[in-house]
Amino acid sequence: MIAAAQAGGSRYLFAANPDLSRDSELTLDLSGWDAVPGSRVTVRQVSDVHQGDISQVLTVGADRSVTVSQDPGGVVLVRVPTNPVADRTTLAASEVSSVSQGRAATTFAGGDLRVGNSGGDALRREVAFLKFPLAGIDRDQPVSEAILDLSAWNPDGDTPVVTHVYGLTAGDWTADTLTWSTAPNLRSPVGDVSLIDDNHVTGVGQTADIVGQFVAIGAERRLAIDVSDWIQNRLSADAESVSFMISRDIRFDGDI
Repeated sequence: MIAAAQAGGSRYLFAANPDLSRDSELTLDLSGWDAVPGSRVTVRQVSDVHQGDISQVLTVGADRSVTVSQDPGGVVLVRVPTNPVADRTTLAASEVSSVSQGRAATTFAGGDLRVGNSGGDALRREVAFLKFPLAGIDRDQPVSEAILDLSAWNPDGDTPVVTHVYGLTAGDWTADTLTWSTAPNLRSPVGDVSLIDDNHVTGVGQTADIVGQFVAIGAERRLAIDVSDWIQNRLSADAESVSFMISRDIRFDGDI
């Protein structure tokens, strides 16, 4: 099934791969959609290993065609901008850190970030934090697209692990001093946890907004989500930086 629509300076294509056992490729000729060579096409996908995150970022070539990959049974939403190519800025994280409830006073700055949860082992209850500077971005221009991307994998095997990504209003933390005890938007559950009410993230909808999900598998791969609205939110608030938190939350009672 394929459907198309147009809204807000972009065209969208929705396509489903009915084959539950094989990948599929869809080659799109965008010459009739006013696609500009050099512009970026984003593909969001829902499948066994994607939860609405961006599975591909494609650059429109001179022939104005792109090839979209679909997982078995995958459903994709392809966004094709029709406006001229905008200025792009690549921001590297200025602060990265992960914290562990089982080592609530220990700092883990830099290096590989760890994210996990456990019903009874606080050492495996770990949350990652990233901060990006916003200096140099033109605040008088709206953000047309912002993508947060990283590489990740599940060290315990091929089982997909779903993590939540939050945009935080707090920006006054530094990686070399961050601990579970001092980190924003975290509390310390007591005893075994297995219920949504046991989740360790606080301030959701107030100082922490869900901006997407990452799904990691056994093989290392690039993960990406669209965070345009949150970047625009922080720019409008005159923030000097933007912070994100990645957490393995309990998604339903008994999800341990």
